[in-house]
Amino acid sequence: MPAAAAQPVPPPPLRYQRCGWCAAADFLPRALCRLCGSDDLAWEESAGSGYVHHAVAAPRADRRPGQHAVVVALDEGFHLPGVVVGAAARPVPVDARVRIVSVPGAGRRRPVFRLVRP
Repeated sequence: MPAAAAQPVPPPPLRYQRCGWCAAADFLPRALCRLCGSDDLAWEESAGSGYVHHAVAAPRADRRPGQHAVVVALDEGFHLPGVVVGAAARPVPVDARVRIVSVPGAGRRRPVFRLVRP
């Protein structure tokens, strides 16, 4: 019997809080909404898609070649710092669409995103 082809493993869910009163979204866990002060916060799962809000071109020792530091505006309404991989040496354009490929945890400090081809 031939071995089944390995399927790519999806990243674990990226969870964030949404305010039930003003609908603000926030990645950082909070007891009160940062906008309205409500305690009506619920956890939701992000789809993991967004766009590059800010990109940093300066190299750092803790990033390998082909990794670019960015701040991503997720479609759900919150911003998240991370790195984009697979962009080679070219700069990552602001407003480029990205999708998350790994979330913080298990030894990773930052989420990792990959450019989405239009």
